[in-house]
Amino acid sequence: MEQALQNESACNVAEHLNTLNTIKRELEKALREFKPLLEEAESKKPDAVQTGVEELTALFAELRPLLEKGDFGATGYAEKLRGIEGMEELAARIDDYDFEDALKILNSLE
Repeated sequence: MEQALQNESACNVAEHLNTLNTIKRELEKALREFKPLLEEAESKKPDAVQTGVEELTALFAELRPLLEKGDFGATGYAEKLRGIEGMEELAARIDDYDFEDALKILNSLE
């Protein structure tokens, strides 16, 4: 928008503003349509369960090399982690493909 203001006529700037307003309206409409789906998915989430140390150690041993290599196979562990009490943030980092921060969280848990 700044470039348009600097380089284009007022008419073109008005067109850009109209386009941005149209995009904003469409995005808001899409978000309204997806909100019930999100709420439904949230309501179906299983309650977090406590997991034994041995199971977590085994899970972490499988996950660590994937995170260290930036292997997208790590994303397969996110759903399982989300179901384990206290692992929500780790699962969120993996979902975001932020394997570096996920590895930091994993290291802090051990």
